Amino acid sequence: MSTIIQNAIVVIGLFVLAGLGYYLYVENSRADLDTSSSITANQASIESANFLRLLAELREIELNVSIFSDSRFQSLRDNTPDVVEVPVGRENPYEETE
Repeated sequence: MSTIIQNAIVVIGLFVLAGLGYYLYVENSRADLDTSSSITANQASIESANFLRLLAELREIELNVSIFSDSRFQSLRDNTPDVVEVPVGRENPYEETE
């Protein structure tokens, strides 16, 4: 065989191998996406079930608000001092003054 034909066969073989490698890589990526999306969907359904269970538990809670009408609660006074407003920051040192 002449060297031109051998070189052509080698080049064509390399293209076929590169195409096959690319095809297998793309198919592997798609398979990873399919399994990860099913895992994500399964995890989302588990988290949704947990959320709904906690929501049902919270709805069962009843608060007794009679403490707010008790005279001892009504006698409580706020002793926090008033907040005095002060200017925020300082003047701009880079501002040009005339």
